[in-house]
Amino acid sequence: MIYIHSREYISFIFNLFSLEFKYEILLHFLDEHGSADPKTYITDPCFVVTAILCNQKTKDILTDELDILKLEYFGKKSYVLHRTELLVDLKMENKKIDSFMEDLQKVLNKTFVIFQVLVDKEEAFKRGWVTKTVYRRVYRKLFENITKYSIAKNVRNIIFVEASSVNQDIIIYQNFFHFIANGIDTVYITHEDVKLHLTSLNFVTKINNDTGEQLADLFSKSGKHKSLIKEGLLNYKDLKSFEQVLLNILEEKLFTCPKNCIDKRKVKIYPTINSFEILSI
Repeated sequence: MIYIHSREYISFIFNLFSLEFKYEILLHFLDEHGSADPKTYITDPCFVVTAILCNQKTKDILTDELDILKLEYFGKKSYVLHRTELLVDLKMENKKIDSFMEDLQKVLNKTFVIFQVLVDKEEAFKRGWVTKTVYRRVYRKLFENITKYSIAKNVRNIIFVEASSVNQDIIIYQNFFHFIANGIDTVYITHEDVKLHLTSLNFVTKINNDTGEQLADLFSKSGKHKSLIKEGLLNYKDLKSFEQVLLNILEEKLFTCPKNCIDKRKVKIYPTINSFEILSI
């Protein structure tokens, strides 16, 4: 496990892997929305983990264009995009949210993929799950899906997750190492396969505020909205305009199975990849 403070480290790690291996390198940025404690389901019904997957070139372009956007709307490139604070900050700057979202859509019209795993905490509470159970199940499923994706796409991964408590970070590491040690038998992925593609797990401090982390934060609540709409508990029309925009972008960025794949191994793996997964309890 590596604890880092500077975003330059991400470029360093990327360049290191690029020199050593002849694979495309994907950066993964993880973010959580809500509490993982099932006892809080009344006020906070859903726990979501989001992963943003992109290559270094895309991340650099996104960073540059978002810096321009931040400078225009918030007066500084160092502004950190936090979904919960966005509307308030725009009002304080006397900026129009519709104009901001239109410009944000243009910036986000880049190639990246989103993976999400969600837990219905009321159901988890009824089953006697505790916080550790939620973390174990969510990160096990997330790493399973991105491992399958990486092998099917023949890419290598550098994963960045914000450091939290020792207990939580250990659970994340254990789930990462589970696939390194065991592979995925159901789709004939060996531990040797996984070691070639799931190559690095890095814990970053909050001060890092990398572009990928900010994007993961932006889309995390959209996963909750998607889930509630699917269950008939929320109407799309009841969402605010900026929430609709982010939900639409989320839908576009979720992985979809290629239709014309003829590679026998990939044909077996692709249908088992779920980039938006609500855990069965």
